[in-house]
Amino acid sequence: MSRVGNTPGACFVLPTMRSRARLTPLALLAATALGLVGCGSDSSKATRDVGKATAVAVTPEPVGGVEERAADSSTETIPRAGHVWTTDADGPTETEIALRPRTPLTAEGVIRQLDDDPPVICFGPVAEAYPPECDGPLILGVDWEEMPNEHQAQNVRWGEARVVGTYDGQAFTLNRPPMPPTFPVEPDGGIGLDPYAQLCADPYVDGGVAWDGASEEAQAAHREAARLLEAESGYVSSYVSQGESVLNVLVVPGTDLVALRSELRGVWSGGLCLQSRSAPPRDAVYSAMDALGRASLPEIFSWSAAPEGGLNVNVLLADDDTVNAVHQVVSAYVDPGGVHINGALVPFDVRD
Repeated sequence: MSRVGNTPGACFVLPTMRSRARLTPLALLAATALGLVGCGSDSSKATRDVGKATAVAVTPEPVGGVEERAADSSTETIPRAGHVWTTDADGPTETEIALRPRTPLTAEGVIRQLDDDPPVICFGPVAEAYPPECDGPLILGVDWEEMPNEHQAQNVRWGEARVVGTYDGQAFTLNRPPMPPTFPVEPDGGIGLDPYAQLCADPYVDGGVAWDGASEEAQAAHREAARLLEAESGYVSSYVSQGESVLNVLVVPGTDLVALRSELRGVWSGGLCLQSRSAPPRDAVYSAMDALGRASLPEIFSWSAAPEGGLNVNVLLADDDTVNAVHQVVSAYVDPGGVHINGALVPFDVRD
């Protein structure tokens, strides 16, 4: 289930270099009934969605490059080791990296300052309010004259930026002025894979019509399909493509695809693609999300059901302690291979 965090107002996940929420009007409408993204640790509010989710994060940073450049930066020490996810044709793969002392890190987020309080940088959920409301670690070295996207309203200053610096576990220290953000980016880091790709060559092989996915008829059909899929024990994930006119559905191997197609055709008249995939069933993912909500791990700022199956967990820094803590919480429901832990802070490539 989704968990809406304890930040006031509605919650959405800020797109970053490592993740992007692809929530279209249709998916947002479905979210009011069925929820997919969790923010923070407040388990008192819940919604659930079948549709689009935060994509698997990808970091093509070479390990050797991280170690060679570590001595070129300055200031604080980065604790422990880290993990990054890369994606190829065989799916997501976790790689361990050694974060040497003073390793330069980069991320994209919202820098926010209230009154004369020290500014913070928000890498995770931002409340849909004006001015925006969010929280995160302190950010040191901010000069608002250098902010590429500065805004002011009431007693708040904020700006979206890409930052480079170091993190000591408490504060992020800039070692160069903030740069314009680059998000949104492709969810695979630009290497050509798309977790929202259409799952079949001909989604109209059994009939159906290409319709306007934003129409009231399509939205109602999407809600009905979502409810039907929630009752399917082998259900893994679903999302829409081709302007939301094609519904793509993933189920575990052994699911009766013929029977499921017949059921879906009773409520969905658009394009339809069904595919079986070895991935955790959605019920197990929801149970893992519930467990994360109860655990209230401070390092986690959001979690979601991955569109390609499994669980996405977004954290500030994916060091060993955080990775192990996440796996310990969700291991009763989802195997490690089905958990994708995405760190907002990633090693900085001086070629960027």
